[in-house]
Amino acid sequence: MSNNKKLVKNTKDSSCDALVMFCDSSLRFLNFLKPKYRHCFVAIKSENDWIIYEPLLNRTEITILRNSKALEVRRLFESMGCKVVSTNLNRSYVVKFSMFSPFTCVKAVGKVLGVSTKGIFTPYQLYKKLI
Repeated sequence: MSNNKKLVKNTKDSSCDALVMFCDSSLRFLNFLKPKYRHCFVAIKSENDWIIYEPLLNRTEITILRNSKALEVRRLFESMGCKVVSTNLNRSYVVKFSMFSPFTCVKAVGKVLGVSTKGIFTPYQLYKKLI
């Protein structure tokens, strides 16, 4: 039996090592997507800290929240209007080669989580996979 964790859907905050945030976007060309599910990003637990990885259109933002608990991080992003899903990383996932896949926030978050995003193109589809 390996020490690698499998993806656990919608786990309790106290036992999770990742939080996925879903929110709106100010980019008008994303208006065709479901409101409140136009962008996604992820927070990863690292000892006592949380690393926020947010892939954006023109850059990637990485922020560290020092000495924070999962519930505090969840409440912070919920207070900003985000829908938050608790989960765990799948460190044993092996990415399969694909000819072409645009690099979107959905693909970036999926790679961080170790989740296949084959057939998943929108943040809402990723949300449905995680819950």
